[in-house]
Amino acid sequence: MEYPSAESSAAIRSAVDYAKMVTAEVHAPKLSEADTRAVLIDPLLRALGYEDVTDITREYYVRTSQEFIDYVIRVGGRSVLAVEAKSLSVDLTEKAASQLIAYCAVDGIPWGVLTNGRLLKLYNAATSGDVATKLVATIDLFSYHDDSDFAEILSQLWILSRSNMSDPGRLTDWVAKRAMDGIVREWLCNPASNVVGILRRDLRREGIDTTRHDIAEWAARALMGSAAPIPPSAAAQPKTTAALSQPHIAPTNAPEGRRMRAWVSLVESGAVGSQASLRGDWDGELVEASVDSSGYITCRGRVFANPTAAATYIAGTQTDGWKFWRYEGRWLGEVRAGRSNDGAHPVERPAPKHQGPSLQGYRNSRWDALFASGRISLPAVLTASWEGRRFEATVTPEGHLDCEGKSFINPSAAATHLAGRPMSGWQFWSYNGRSLGLVEQSESRDWRVVK
Repeated sequence: MEYPSAESSAAIRSAVDYAKMVTAEVHAPKLSEADTRAVLIDPLLRALGYEDVTDITREYYVRTSQEFIDYVIRVGGRSVLAVEAKSLSVDLTEKAASQLIAYCAVDGIPWGVLTNGRLLKLYNAATSGDVATKLVATIDLFSYHDDSDFAEILSQLWILSRSNMSDPGRLTDWVAKRAMDGIVREWLCNPASNVVGILRRDLRREGIDTTRHDIAEWAARALMGSAAPIPPSAAAQPKTTAALSQPHIAPTNAPEGRRMRAWVSLVESGAVGSQASLRGDWDGELVEASVDSSGYITCRGRVFANPTAAATYIAGTQTDGWKFWRYEGRWLGEVRAGRSNDGAHPVERPAPKHQGPSLQGYRNSRWDALFASGRISLPAVLTASWEGRRFEATVTPEGHLDCEGKSFINPSAAATHLAGRPMSGWQFWSYNGRSLGLVEQSESRDWRVVK
């Protein structure tokens, strides 16, 4: 990526400073959409290196819809960016973003910007998914107080400059690196992540006995530029249940995960006694959890509504609680099935392929575990785009997906039916703007559901 010259930086700063000054006045004028373009957007486009007429087409006519795009930017004979302007006082809605993206798709323009002069939202119109998935960045042009604050805004804004947009790959690379940065930071700074678990295991092999929390805390400091040595735990001390049961993260009173009828029934029936103790083994540690009379599970200072939610938190990845926890020496799955412990994990039988005239697919333990974790909060709607069509599926309280008059037991069954060929539902479907695969990997602290 090319970086701005001192002259370009000064021009952008001058344009933004002026716009910020005008709008901050006590008796600031109420800017119309035309005023916003003239005072805020036009000067900014010029500061980014675009020349009037040569590079900028105003009121670009979209033949198929007989509508107009406020600006279309052309570089090297290619339309590379569409800009839709709103007045400063208008919110940037998802409806307006959808309209902009539709215009871009019709005319083959890969990138779109929706702005009201202060907020700037950048969309990748060429990628698949819903509007939230296409949103690449949101920049608040007025959110600076000094030069260092503005330098961060400039670094994001300059990716849209003429010099950078002249190379189609630069913006794509920037978006990929930005996404990678967010994902890697999430992995390293989340004590429950699988990556932190692997680092802890390898550190122990090197003779450094530390906790997941210590590693995540060190990573957070390192990413802010103030790394310090990892503080060791009581090195070479035997691991005890009491030490391992201390919370690594501040406790929360909100139960995580969804109440499961099978689990509540197991507790109410007495098969798992009130004040029972569950035990699991993870990464060489003995993990204990307590069960109260209502079936809530307390482990490491947190409260969970079902065994899978608790197991997934401990493991840092989707984990079946029926195969993770033991009660009185038996897997919970065996307790549920009324079997004695034969030393093997319980095997869940798949449901018949057709349970009724419209129920399709096989039971999928991966989907069952995600649904039980509470990351899919009812009422929930999954969305998908396939070959120009948009689909929606409603998730029922039983975990089925209702779509186009049919009901499916798992996401892949629904995706395969709609696509007309074998299709992974974890990539096909999105929930709240993220693919199901990414939802599955999301942080445990974000999926609290109180029932």
